[in-house]
Amino acid sequence: MTSSSSDLDPKIRFVVLYQDAQMKSTRIRKILNVPLRTIQAWIQKIENVDILNPQRNNFSKQVDEETKMNIETEMKTSSRV
Repeated sequence: MTSSSSDLDPKIRFVVLYQDAQMKSTRIRKILNVPLRTIQAWIQKIENVDILNPQRNNFSKQVDEETKMNIETEMKTSSRV
């Protein structure tokens, strides 16, 4: 079963767009339809931290490579806003 990127939590999509696709906050805001201030707050929380490889054991769910690729592919093929 393949999941669509729209089925994913907005924070997971944010991480992929920000860290892997290296998009700017204004572009991410348009794609996710989340307030810019929220995006900026998320950026502050993850700066200099690799949240996909946590140091603590309380992070139970990691993004697998297939999901990352699906999100990146969908973002590249979706209409540019």
